[in-house]
Amino acid sequence: MEPQNFDFNSRLRLFKLHKGRTLVLVHHDEDHPSTDVGQEVVMKVQGYLLDCSMPPVRRFQLPRNLNRLIDLRQFVTLTGLGAPGFENAVRGLSTIYQNVKALVMRRGGQLREWTPGEDGGHLTMSFGSRYLTASKDVADDDIRPDLAEVVDPFNVLRPLLRTEVHTLDNCVQYWQRKQHLHRGGSGYNFEKVKPEVIGLSNMIEVQFAVHVIKVGRQDYIFLPKLRAICLFGKQAEQVFFFPLMYGLQDHNLASIRAITARRVISPLKKVKRKVGYGPEDSEGDADGPAEPPQKAMRRLTLQEGASGDVSMRSDSK
Repeated sequence: MEPQNFDFNSRLRLFKLHKGRTLVLVHHDEDHPSTDVGQEVVMKVQGYLLDCSMPPVRRFQLPRNLNRLIDLRQFVTLTGLGAPGFENAVRGLSTIYQNVKALVMRRGGQLREWTPGEDGGHLTMSFGSRYLTASKDVADDDIRPDLAEVVDPFNVLRPLLRTEVHTLDNCVQYWQRKQHLHRGGSGYNFEKVKPEVIGLSNMIEVQFAVHVIKVGRQDYIFLPKLRAICLFGKQAEQVFFFPLMYGLQDHNLASIRAITARRVISPLKKVKRKVGYGPEDSEGDADGPAEPPQKAMRRLTLQEGASGDVSMRSDSK
């Protein structure tokens, strides 16, 4: 689903995870209407990669204070270079923020300010995910994927871990869309890739969730949580559908080339989760088996805190 088409309705909930420190926007499961079962709302947006920090973790990225390993994260920042479709997505995400803020305030909390970014006069959006979670906030039966596969193949991070773990909630999937020809014409398939193949100025699609993180007694922050990245085009100038769909003009190609010149930071409950581009991908399938049920989750209805009329579409992807 695209954020500008999101629809707040009675089936949406905020579920408590990580012992109440994280609220996750989910669909209430239609197959289990009387239980605390939901599917994480995953949205998608397309744009040009303006800035990023992605795996693998390098030694120079480690904090001086190793007690702050928990802060290590990956992120991507997208720009639409003024494309109307991208700006509509920004407005859609801003509307989601306002509705979630109203709900948090109704419960006596305070959601800190969130606004989209700006670069060169164009709106931008950033999506991120920490590599680690505090072990005290993780249930014993949570899936813990192997850090060595994507995040820490050089064994920089693993020897330093004491009170941190890598969970399914920390995982991000990486995909590439490839065109294939057949007798009837042409089509696309999707292949899993390493994050090193994705670079600045590339045209990508990001899948993200909406998390609300508790950072104080009553303070929360709004986090567009990175779930998956799909590379659509290695050279942005060769992605034809984006100018056609979003009305991007040729004069923006100079801006795309300027993005390429920038330096990349990194050179290289039961909440069901459906992320990725393969038909088999569900609940973080790329990094391990299905996530087990979370215990003692409580839900807050968005209906209670929603204010105003919201028009955004929702689906499972």
